[in-house]
Order: sequence, then C-alpha cells, then structure tokens
Amino acid sequence: MGSPCLTLSGRPDGGKLPTVRVPYQKLVRDRIPEIVQSHGAQPVTRVLDKESYRQALLAKLLEEAHEAAAAHPAELPGELADVLDVVRALAAVHGLTWDQLLDIAAARRIANGAFRQRLFLEYIDQPDTAPPEPAL
Repeated sequence: MGSPCLTLSGRPDGGKLPTVRVPYQKLVRDRIPEIVQSHGAQPVTRVLDKESYRQALLAKLLEEAHEAAAAHPAELPGELADVLDVVRALAAVHGLTWDQLLDIAAARRIANGAFRQRLFLEYIDQPDTAPPEPAL
C-alpha cells in the first residue's frame, strides 16, 4: 500500500472535510467496494481486461500465500480459503474446471508423490558430469 494523500471532499452542509486517499492498486473481492462504502469511504475501482485480470490474480496469489505463511494458527484457515479462491479464479481464467485442476493435482501426486512424509531435501550429491538435475 502506498502513502496516503490528503484531499478535500464535500460535506452535506456545503463545507469541505479533509479525506485521506489510500492507494491499494490490487485486485479485490467483488463485495469489497460495497463494504468500503458501508463504512463511509468512497472506493474507486475499474474492471480489468482478461490479461490484466490474469496478472492481478497471479499477484493476488503471492499476496495471499504470504499472508497464509505469516498467519497465526487461528487465522490460517481463512487465509488458506483466500488462497483457494484465487486458485479457483486462476483455473477458470485458464479454461480449467475445478474438477480438471483436481485431476491434474492427482496425476502430479501419483507421478511425484504428495507431502505426507514431511521430506525436506537438504541437498543432492551428484557427479560433476551428471546431466542437469530434475525439476523439483
């Protein structure tokens, strides 16, 4: 979030009240503008084209993943739900149904395993002449 900017807005009696403009420059959930208005503030939004929306969703995925990583255990379920909603929207933008995405995830688990064993790869010793390491 950027620095606030002081502006003046109209009061019902014709006077001016100072307001603070707080830039966000990010994708928000559909009901956020109405929630902001219900708290007496005025949001300014625009509708993104498809490519800008895709890029904004990718940025939102990182934002939500960082929030999940930093969340207190009690807040983690809500943060994970936010990540899930962004993943759903990204899948839809890329023409995938949720079931298709789940099928792809299942195939990747079959091919590479899941995360049940809690394995943490420290390093790999390999000969200097070995082919490049596999994509992990």
